[in-house]
Amino acid sequence: MFKGFLAFIPRHVSNKTVLGFMEFLRRIAHLSKRKIRDHYKKNEEFFAANGIEGFVENQKDLKDVSFGKKNLAFSGCEIIAVYNALLNLGGVSDYSLPKLISGFEKDGMIFGGRFGTSPKALLDFFLKNGYKCDFARDESEIRRIESKYDTFILTVYNDRNNIKRQIHTINVNREMSGLIAHNVYGNGAPMGPFPSVEVMLGSINKGRSKLICIFGIGE
Repeated sequence: MFKGFLAFIPRHVSNKTVLGFMEFLRRIAHLSKRKIRDHYKKNEEFFAANGIEGFVENQKDLKDVSFGKKNLAFSGCEIIAVYNALLNLGGVSDYSLPKLISGFEKDGMIFGGRFGTSPKALLDFFLKNGYKCDFARDESEIRRIESKYDTFILTVYNDRNNIKRQIHTINVNREMSGLIAHNVYGNGAPMGPFPSVEVMLGSINKGRSKLICIFGIGE
C-alpha cells in the first residue's frame, strides 16, 4: 500500500496539475535583494576560482554554490539545464552561471529554491530572450518536438513508482552521433548518443523515469 502511495503522484496526477502547483510555489518564499546580491558575489568568486569548462555535468560537486535557500548541488538542475542549452545555442557568453542563478532567484524558484526552479520559468526565460520554443506535457508530443529542434530541456520524475526520488531537469542536444543528455546523474559524465528522446528516457534510471514536460529551443 505504501508503494502505491509513493507512485500516486507520478502515475495519477496530471502533468498539467503538477506544473500548475510548481507555478503556485514560484510565487512564494522569495529572497531579499540583499541576499541575491550576496549570493551573486559569492558565486562569482567560486567560479573565478574553479572555472567552468564546457557543459556542466558535475552538479553533485556544486554544494558551495548558493541558490535560494539551498545550493546548486541540491536543487540547481534546472539552472544547469538552461546553462547547458545556452552553451549549445551559442548564447552562454551573455549569461554566466552566477547571472542565471540571480535571475531565477528573482523569479522562478519553487518555494525559495527548496524544490528547484519551475519549468515554466525556464520557458519564460528563453522566450523573453528571443528564442523560439515548443512546449509539451504529453509523451505523445515528443516526436513532433524532436523533429523540429536540436536543443531540448526535459523535466522528468526520476522514478515513476517513487515520488521520494524526486524530479530532475536536463538538457539534451543533437550532435552528429545522436542525442547527448547532460547532467543526468550529476557525476561528471554525459549520456549518449541516443537515436531519439524516447530511447533516452528509457535509459534513465533503468527505464523508471517519466516525462513531466519537454520543450525544444531554437533561434
